[in-house]
Amino acid sequence: MLKFYQVQVEQQLKEYVLKRYNMYLDFASFSERMIITQQFQKITSITQTFGTLTQNLMDQKFNFDELVSWEDKQPERYSKGQVKPNFLIMNGYQLKDYCGLINFCYQNQTCIDNYNDYSQQLYNFVDYVQYEKSQYSTWTYQMANDWDQLNNEQKQFIVEMDLQQVFGVSYIFNQQNDIIQATGIYLTRQSDGLLYEILSYNLIISDSVLSQPQFGGPYSCQVNTNGSYSEYIYTNASQFYGFLYQDDGGETCGDINNPCSCPYYNMKRLTPIDWRCRPWYQQSDNTFYITFTQPYLDISSKTVCSTSIFKVVLSQNTTASIIDQINQQQDAVYATDIDLKHLLSRFALSEQSIDYSYLVSTNTDPKSTGFIPQVFAHPQMNFSNCLKKLYFYKKYFQYDFFYLQSIQNF
Repeated sequence: MLKFYQVQVEQQLKEYVLKRYNMYLDFASFSERMIITQQFQKITSITQTFGTLTQNLMDQKFNFDELVSWEDKQPERYSKGQVKPNFLIMNGYQLKDYCGLINFCYQNQTCIDNYNDYSQQLYNFVDYVQYEKSQYSTWTYQMANDWDQLNNEQKQFIVEMDLQQVFGVSYIFNQQNDIIQATGIYLTRQSDGLLYEILSYNLIISDSVLSQPQFGGPYSCQVNTNGSYSEYIYTNASQFYGFLYQDDGGETCGDINNPCSCPYYNMKRLTPIDWRCRPWYQQSDNTFYITFTQPYLDISSKTVCSTSIFKVVLSQNTTASIIDQINQQQDAVYATDIDLKHLLSRFALSEQSIDYSYLVSTNTDPKSTGFIPQVFAHPQMNFSNCLKKLYFYKKYFQYDFFYLQSIQNF
């Protein structure tokens, strides 16, 4: 009889311990979801803040003359007789400004080797040269690559957007302990495709299309014998075929009878990338206010990321509700990139018995091509029907070379 009661007590204890352990797992899983949700909300909040500021700047709620402090009020990098620049900005397809700071590396080979690594700016507080680079913002325009080629309105637009640089850089520098971190903050406007980025980056060095000798490549920050850098040889789209009917990878995507799906590829341009054809920009056309894009390959860092986008619709096009914006074309798109490797690191540190998954992508936008809805699953989920998908996501997160090559142009 005593043994019978002993067995019952043991069974009850096992059931109690198992119940409590399951409660712990539920709580741990819930806590993890709350942490990730809070991190995504933080990214959304910063996108909303900067997106609203962009909207106000483009709506001319702040007069240009009120924003600038230099005496002549002209949108030029240098005022007459002034050695100190009015603002720090560089073009993403020129080397003369971008490479100038490499001189501060002196003979430090590690500094020289890391100079072109965009991500080093995110941790610039340990590197003086990267700190200096992060003080510069970047502009690119598919029809011009020199400041003097821009008209006065375009210059004023870039200068006004540059007001955000100090706030954006401060945010990036203070997110070091966040699970999900912003790796880039930028915007593109609809009227001309002009892009503004709060950090410095250079596309011409990493662009496999433009690095060919026929365009003046390969490019590097090594000075030639004449004391200058090897720059892009064209200054106007009329000087050559202008990537007509070619995508941003230089691949033919159509012709006069069968044009490319993105209309901006059907125009001659100085450089191949038109940001209005990028997936993060296209997806905003079928949304309103803020959304997260489908995961895609970033064209500059070559990493898999997602983007929080803010659809900018100016006041003259705005009706009573922001929901009505879904039927309106964007006047600009403000974007915050997040690198998805931070989620993978989080998964790798989790307990094997805690099963959870995250659906972080939105519904496929019918106006954008090449997207597949993605579920990012815990690597150790034990559901048998997920095994094949998990292998795919594992390769996806490891940046499988063949897969990245196949989606690069999306």
